[in-house]
Amino acid sequence: MAVFHRREADGIDYSRRSLTDIWRATNISRLHFTGVEASVTAKAGARQQIDLLYTGLHGVEDSLAGAYSRYAFNYPSQSAVAAWQVSLPWGMGIRSRVGVVQRLERDPYGLWDVYLAYNRGRVHPFLQFSNLTNTVYEEIEGVAMPKRGIVGGVEIVVFSRK
Repeated sequence: MAVFHRREADGIDYSRRSLTDIWRATNISRLHFTGVEASVTAKAGARQQIDLLYTGLHGVEDSLAGAYSRYAFNYPSQSAVAAWQVSLPWGMGIRSRVGVVQRLERDPYGLWDVYLAYNRGRVHPFLQFSNLTNTVYEEIEGVAMPKRGIVGGVEIVVFSRK
């Protein structure tokens, strides 16, 4: 577990006074963030692992009263992830992650990813399935993130320490 506090002076962000106004570079004289990160890992037998992670963040500023911030206040205020991974006896590995993100002043959204890989020898093929729930979300307002996706590939191990 970690608790942190960050103080920033003279930061620069884009701001606007209304939703129809254009974005303008703005000096933010004081910006403070306080947060917590916590995680728990449990081994479920010799081949399985379960991870639970949580992050909470709170920001305060003193110079944007009544204005909209483009980046500084577009952070996830809460994020939680539950992950499970297993190493199967014939060289296969599986990871599954389910998470939920609450961004400041926006609706929360959930994501689910699954990763499959073969881990023996020097050639490791893999498949990654991301956003299996086909969630529509924006990390930066106005920039849509990818919907459901599949990535496959091969990792070739040239140098290894054994």
